[in-house]
Amino acid sequence: VDYVGKVMSKKNIHVTLFHVLMQRPETYLDLNIAASWDHNDLLEEWSKKTGKYIEEFLSDAVNRLIQSGFSTDSIKVISNKLETGYARDISNKASDNFDAIVVGRYGSSNLGNHILGSITSKLAENIHNIPLIVVGSDSNAKKILIAFDGSASSKRAVDYVGDFADKEDCPILLLTI
Repeated sequence: VDYVGKVMSKKNIHVTLFHVLMQRPETYLDLNIAASWDHNDLLEEWSKKTGKYIEEFLSDAVNRLIQSGFSTDSIKVISNKLETGYARDISNKASDNFDAIVVGRYGSSNLGNHILGSITSKLAENIHNIPLIVVGSDSNAKKILIAFDGSASSKRAVDYVGDFADKEDCPILLLTI
């Protein structure tokens, strides 16, 4: 969110904050615990706490985008229930005519020395029709480096950055490789 606020142009850009809502803790899914398990009170408490946390997180994200210069009309929040898996749900939503996906390098699991988190890796493997922007831990970075090899893909990268980057505040370096 901070990265989008710093490097994206605020003109004619619409930002959708998309959250995939898990209805049960992952442990339930991993262990295939039946929905009729006799601890519904614990599930309800978990659901309320998680819902409150996500609501506060998304509200903070909207406020950060507004503080960076986006208008409230240009920000939309969507929270869908987990259907087929996080990466697949994000991919499916991206097919609804979005221009890019922006994700963090890691999710909330803090994988340490791994190159990418599991959801980000799956997205990188499966998203082919729109740019996937992976943001590292330094969300204050405002420079964009485009590795250019003359291929059609690298030319599309240049076009994309030219269309969406805040050219007044964001230095862009084209590196020929």
